[in-house]
Amino acid sequence: MLKKQSPKISVIIPVYNVERYLAQCLENVIYQTCKNLEIIVVDDGATDNSAEVYSYYAKLDKRIKIIKQTNMGLSVARNTGLTQATGTYIHFMDSDDYLSLDYYEKMLTNMCQTDADMACSGLYSDRVQSFLLDNNVILTTLEDKLRLNKMGSGVCKYLYRTAFLRKHELQFEFGRLAEDIFFTIQAVYYANKIITVPGVKYYYRYNPVSIMNNNKKAVKLKEDMKHARQLVQSFAEKHNFAQLFKLAKEYDNKTCDKVEYRLFATIPLLKKKVYANKTKYYLFGLIPFLLVD
Repeated sequence: MLKKQSPKISVIIPVYNVERYLAQCLENVIYQTCKNLEIIVVDDGATDNSAEVYSYYAKLDKRIKIIKQTNMGLSVARNTGLTQATGTYIHFMDSDDYLSLDYYEKMLTNMCQTDADMACSGLYSDRVQSFLLDNNVILTTLEDKLRLNKMGSGVCKYLYRTAFLRKHELQFEFGRLAEDIFFTIQAVYYANKIITVPGVKYYYRYNPVSIMNNNKKAVKLKEDMKHARQLVQSFAEKHNFAQLFKLAKEYDNKTCDKVEYRLFATIPLLKKKVYANKTKYYLFGLIPFLLVD
C-alpha cells in the first residue's frame, strides 16, 4: 500500500481525434486508486469534438492540465508533455486506451520498494499480441531487459522515473512514426533495473483514426520503421550489444506443442500451450507470463 501522500505521477495523454474513447480514458485515470496524479492532456490539433470532452473533465478535476498545439504528431505531443511534467514518475498513455484501476498504485509501490528506474505491466489488446505477467522479477542484465522489451506494445507498458529520463535526455524523435521503438531501447539500456508488476494491465485499443493507425500514413510508417531499426542498430553497435539484434529463424514444429523462438541470437524463448486461447511463456526461467493468442 502507498502512503497517504505518495510521489506524484505525471500521466501524459496525447489527443488527436479520439472523441469516441476519450471520456473512458480520462475517467479511467481520474478514478485510479492512486490519487496523486498530474493528468497532462496534449491536444495535437484535433479536428473532432475531443476538446469538448477533455474540457468537460478538466472542469471537474483540477489535476487535468490542458496543452494545445498544432498537429505535429505523436512524438512531439509526448515530448511536450514530458517537458511540462512535474511528477516524480511519468507514464505515457494513449487517449483511446485504459488501465486496471489499481494500475498506478501497484506500479508505483513496486518502483518505490525496489528503487527501479522503470516498472513494466502486462498488456492486453484485441488486435496485437497480449501478455500477462505472473510474478515480480527485478531485471538488471541487459539481455533480460531487452527480452522483456520485445513483449507487447512499447512505451505505454512502462512507468518511468522522471529524473532518469531527463538524466539521459530521452525524448521521441520529431516527425517519425513508430517513435517508441528507439525510445524504449534507450530506456531499457540505461535503466538501473526494471521491475515486472503482475496483476495490472494496460488495455491497448486499436483505433483506425488515432495518431498511430491512420491509413494515410502507411507508407511513412514503413519508412520510419526502417529508420527506427537503423537507429537501434547504430545504438547497439555504439554500446556493444549489436549481437543481440541478430534475429534468428523461427523453428515451428507443428506436430509438437512446443515452439522455440530466438528473439536474439543467444536468447531462447520457450512457448508452451496452456489452454484454449492462452499460451504460457517462460523468459529467462524466471518470469512466467501469458501471451493471449
